[in-house]
Amino acid sequence: LEGARFHRAILKKTIFTNTNLFRANFNLSELRNADFKGANLNESLFYSVKASAANFKNSKMEKIRMQKARLTSANFSGATIKEAFFNFARVNNSNFSKATIENVVFTNASLGRTDFSQATLNYVSIIECEAVNSNFNFADISFTDFWGSDLRKSNFRHAIINQSRFSKANLREAEFEGVE
Repeated sequence: LEGARFHRAILKKTIFTNTNLFRANFNLSELRNADFKGANLNESLFYSVKASAANFKNSKMEKIRMQKARLTSANFSGATIKEAFFNFARVNNSNFSKATIENVVFTNASLGRTDFSQATLNYVSIIECEAVNSNFNFADISFTDFWGSDLRKSNFRHAIINQSRFSKANLREAEFEGVE
């Protein structure tokens, strides 16, 4: 399905596990509960999709575009996400545990109650985001920029935080126990 166009398609509960969807276009599609486990989604477009509870576990997601996507309760655990954009996306209650996230931009995104535990977030921009009560336990968030983000009650226990920036961030009641 390389280069397939699913623009404005209704794909609720559709199964794409272990599928090559390189450069696929899902813009404005309905993807609730869709299963992309292990799929190659490199360079695919997901602009303004409705993909709550979608499963992206262990998928390859380099150079994807997920601006304005609704990804509440989505599963990105173990995924490789590089050079991607999640600007203005709603990603609340989602799971990025054990994911590799590099050179990714989250600007004005909603990330509240999202799990980034044991993930690697290097050179990630989390700018002016709402990320209240998010979990970064045991994550490597080196060189990550949290400028102006609301991180109240977030958990950074035992995280590796080298050269990260928290300027103008709200860190009220955040936990940094055992941080390196």
